[in-house]
Amino acid sequence: TMLYSIKVPETGGETRIADTKRAYDDLDDATKQRIDGLNAMHYYGATAREDGPHIAAPLRGQAQRDRVPPIPHKIARRHDVTGTKALFAVSGTAYAVEGMPEAHGKALLGELKAHTLQDKYIYEHKYEIGDLAIWDTQMTLHSAKPIDLPKDADTERQLWRISVRGKPPIYQ
Repeated sequence: TMLYSIKVPETGGETRIADTKRAYDDLDDATKQRIDGLNAMHYYGATAREDGPHIAAPLRGQAQRDRVPPIPHKIARRHDVTGTKALFAVSGTAYAVEGMPEAHGKALLGELKAHTLQDKYIYEHKYEIGDLAIWDTQMTLHSAKPIDLPKDADTERQLWRISVRGKPPIYQ
């Protein structure tokens, strides 16, 4: 994923990127073995308001909910190209661990999320006009730092997002 900055506010609007490969590498061997092969279940909006204000728009109606079913993702997954492992499904919409009692699954996801979001794994980018921030979405988590609604041109933030999907043909 790439973000190209067009307009930047004087304060706020930074992008925070967590290095989930390094976070995985730093886990002890027992934890790596424990999570190997486990899937976290994800559902749009499932964890809204647990870590702060609800940001995603709620799903409306059964037809919309039917188009967005719960999806399993490996908690630790291999990169499509390099084969290295990283923590993947430990934040955002992860609400349970497949095959685990609810309380145990939530506790495990909470521990892994807290581990991954330690300051030592996070880079925070303060944009200047013309910056191009690039990260590998298979090895990172990212989020915007909260920003107030713009009051004038000096407080606006405009970024163009470019996301590359799929595996390059050279690696297939």
